Amino acid sequence: MLTMLLLSFRSFLSGYGLIALAALDDSIIFVLPGSSDVAVIILVARQRQLFWLYPLLATFGALIGFWVTYKIGFAIGEKGLDRWVPAKKLAPLEQRIRNKGSIALALPGLLPPPFPLTAFILVCGALKVRFPTLLLSVTASKLIRYSALAGLAVLYGRHVASWLDKPVFITVGYFLFFVSIAGMGFSVYRVVKTARKH
Repeated sequence: MLTMLLLSFRSFLSGYGLIALAALDDSIIFVLPGSSDVAVIILVARQRQLFWLYPLLATFGALIGFWVTYKIGFAIGEKGLDRWVPAKKLAPLEQRIRNKGSIALALPGLLPPPFPLTAFILVCGALKVRFPTLLLSVTASKLIRYSALAGLAVLYGRHVASWLDKPVFITVGYFLFFVSIAGMGFSVYRVVKTARKH
């Protein structure tokens, strides 16, 4: 079991793994926001000739997670949001989405953690924001964000690469991976529990 988990961790540092990680990063079942950003930087630092590919893969994966989160928000509706989004975050998000239109939809995808992008998408689904408009905004903002990170990785890739094989980096990576697995298990339990109440 442990060997399978370690292999799964290593697989995230690949093209297919990046798609999966980005999808999880924009879903309500993952607990390490910004992990796909870090993965893009690491992958580009290791393979700088593919600096153009990894932002595309990460954006594609993010759109999968975005679609799932949007659909969940659409299904639970406004009345169910308080179970998923803290009250102090919910009111400002609702106001922003209702009042600022497409600009409000485009900006969150550009912002780094700790901006609650998943909560934002969930609220958009609950408020029945037009999906094509939201899809276009999220796609553009995610592609810009991941491309910028890839550019930074090209510029500073040698410094990043020198850290990747250090024992401390590997240890921290495994620790965060196992934390995310535990958090995902709890989140899935929460989703199933909430679904049974409806």
